[in-house]
Amino acid sequence: MSQTPTTHPTLFHKYRVDYTIKDPYGAFNNKEFCETFGTLPAANKAACTALLKDLTRDYFEEWEETVNEQGRVHICATFPEGEVVEVRVTEVCSGAELQSRDIDGTGSE
Repeated sequence: MSQTPTTHPTLFHKYRVDYTIKDPYGAFNNKEFCETFGTLPAANKAACTALLKDLTRDYFEEWEETVNEQGRVHICATFPEGEVVEVRVTEVCSGAELQSRDIDGTGSE
């Protein structure tokens, strides 16, 4: 008797650019999922240019851009009014299970 091999669904890796805006006084914390990309380079490029469509880096009081061990971009910028915006690339796996991993790879939701 032959056995049917067990198949495992294929996971498709995509990358999402997330925005979080934090009020310095704690009045609000707004998180938005902006766009999903099929490749990490495309997501990183979008994250790096997201805040610079209408502004320059000089506009911000602070600008910190890092790349983690997985190669995903994380930007933390402070507006002159004190609001802090974070733009980060998260990995999203789709298939049998939907799983999101945040910037340090530990899981975000």
